[in-house]
Amino acid sequence: GLPAGVAGAKTLRAFVDSQCLTTEANEANNQATKTYTVFASPIPDFVVTNLVLTPSAPIANGLFSVAVTVRNQGSGSGEGGWLDVWTNQPTSQACLADGDAYAGVGTLAAGASKTLTFPGLPAGAAGAKTLRAFVESGCKTTEADDGNNQAVKAYSVMP
Repeated sequence: GLPAGVAGAKTLRAFVDSQCLTTEANEANNQATKTYTVFASPIPDFVVTNLVLTPSAPIANGLFSVAVTVRNQGSGSGEGGWLDVWTNQPTSQACLADGDAYAGVGTLAAGASKTLTFPGLPAGAAGAKTLRAFVESGCKTTEADDGNNQAVKAYSVMP
C-alpha cells in the first residue's frame, strides 16, 4: 500500500530498531535497501511458467517436443518477442543468444498466457540434460523485470 510516486529509479530502505532502543552486538547491520523502477505507464513482464516434454524421458538419438507456456504477469500489454529453447543449456543466456529452436510470441495482454510447442527436437546422447527456455530473448521490450525471462527443466535422455 505504499505510494509509488513519480516515474523513475527509486530505493526502498528498511531499518529495524530505527530508534536504536535495543542494545545489539552489531548495530551496523540493521538496514537494507532494494532498488526498483517506477514506470510512467503499465508495462509487461514476461515469464516462462511451464515446460512439458513429450515424451518426458526422450530416447537417445531420438526426437522429442516441448510445450512452453509463457505469461505476461505485468500490468500492461506488450510484444513477447522471441521464445528461444535449448535442449541442453544449464547456464543463463544473454540477450540475442540463439537457441536450438525459436518462435515468435506476439503481443500478450496483461495476465495473458500462451503455449508454444517445439516439435522434432534432437535428444542427443543418453544422460542428464537441462532444457532452457528464454522468452523475449531479443530483449527489445521494456519490462518490469528482465531477470525472470528464463526457466529450466532437468530431464534424462534414456539409452
